[in-house]
Amino acid sequence: QEYLEWVIDPSMDNGFEYTAGSYTLFPGPEAESLYIVYTSRVDTGRNLPRWLEEDLTQGGLKRYLRYIQTHAEAS
Repeated sequence: QEYLEWVIDPSMDNGFEYTAGSYTLFPGPEAESLYIVYTSRVDTGRNLPRWLEEDLTQGGLKRYLRYIQTHAEAS
């Protein structure tokens, strides 16, 4: 309950060596508010500088969180 863990199927062609993550939901301090704790582990399988991997991950995460917010507010 209120926890989801996932792993991208390594047998599928997705451009990454390994990708896994989880979401945990907690009630927020105000009525009808929610905290979402997201963790992830991404291994590109390439020799990239750590700052570049982090930048790419953060950019994707920001877009995803905006997507969640838009759909949550529309509900």
